[in-house]
Amino acid sequence: MVYQKAVHRLDIFAPKEFDHLCNECKNDKSHYLSLPGSSASQYSKMKLLIMNLTRPMFISTWDGYLYVLVVVEVSCCYIVSCLLKKKEEAIMEH
Repeated sequence: MVYQKAVHRLDIFAPKEFDHLCNECKNDKSHYLSLPGSSASQYSKMKLLIMNLTRPMFISTWDGYLYVLVVVEVSCCYIVSCLLKKKEEAIMEH
């Protein structure tokens, strides 16, 4: 909005080094495989979860997060994701 002059009197204090798309993000997004649109198998709710933990990002977020955990509930394709600072934070107890 600032670059297109759509907003007046808006100051941005974010560091300039975060104002780009890093190679890690480009590579990860280019290799993303989506879930198949249909399946012959039927699953009841919460019967099957697909989880993916990304490798460490080359550049962390402002708050120091390096990983993304993505969880998909297969019966309705509900997706939840969260940022993690350490890989160990993804360990879940049964």
